[in-house]
Amino acid sequence: MGEPAEPADTRPFVEILVPEKFYRAVMICDCCRRPKSANDFDEEGFGICDECLRSDALIIDPDNTTRKS
Repeated sequence: MGEPAEPADTRPFVEILVPEKFYRAVMICDCCRRPKSANDFDEEGFGICDECLRSDALIIDPDNTTRKS
């Protein structure tokens, strides 16, 4: 069996620091394929930027919509 735990006051103090962000996160929109700031995406947008979600435009890739026999 293991040794008893040390009292809390005898263990060394460890400070955990959150890393600083030195860059802005950039993501590629799955709809328009343009690089956008991570702030331009909604949590529930599934990789589509807010601009595309508000737009009425629909981008269709003809290569993916046609069936090849």
